[in-house]
Amino acid sequence: APRARRSGLGCGAESRSELTDYATKDQRTRRMRAIVLAAPASSWRKTGAGDSLAAMLDEARKVLEIRQANESDIRDLVDLDDECFDTYYYEKTKFSESDFRAYLCGRKSLLLVAVRDSCLVGYIAGTLRASRLRSIAHIDSIAVCSAARNKGIGSRLLDLFIQEARQRACAMVLLEVAEANKEGLEFFSKRGFQRIDDLPEYYGRGLDGVLMQLRM
Repeated sequence: APRARRSGLGCGAESRSELTDYATKDQRTRRMRAIVLAAPASSWRKTGAGDSLAAMLDEARKVLEIRQANESDIRDLVDLDDECFDTYYYEKTKFSESDFRAYLCGRKSLLLVAVRDSCLVGYIAGTLRASRLRSIAHIDSIAVCSAARNKGIGSRLLDLFIQEARQRACAMVLLEVAEANKEGLEFFSKRGFQRIDDLPEYYGRGLDGVLMQLRM
């Protein structure tokens, strides 16, 4: 099983306290870290009629592709994770090769990657779990490399994850963000996620977390 992405995600939650249980049952290892900070895709440069063929071909090579991850992506995913989460409040939550590999073989896991100009520039990882009462999706991690931010990539990854959650009849999407990650909190708030509980020392001593929810 992936490092602590399992606990508490298979049950229907009817109250705020039950939702908080998802975050607190395994708070030492589960996390939503959120380094995405993406602007609308409309901010991307568009190729005009006066551009040269070489420029048009160069732009075509930079078209963003979002797809399911595969085994060949593992090393690039670890490198991206190391870059994006090199900050004091996520220091102990970086993913290993085995963590990412577990998403590839998990029947209820989802790992999408964003590729631009033949380079892996972002990913989103989470689970979509059914229960007798309802299904709940959980985003464990989302990241976009620094060189590719502010191009709408994080938004597109998030949109596709939510789309898949809807197709699987999930009633909500849950995630955790470090209280210190103000830009991450703003990113999710703008996309309809609501802060539903505080998670004291979720990321370690003095490092609080926030539980957020998007209802479908």
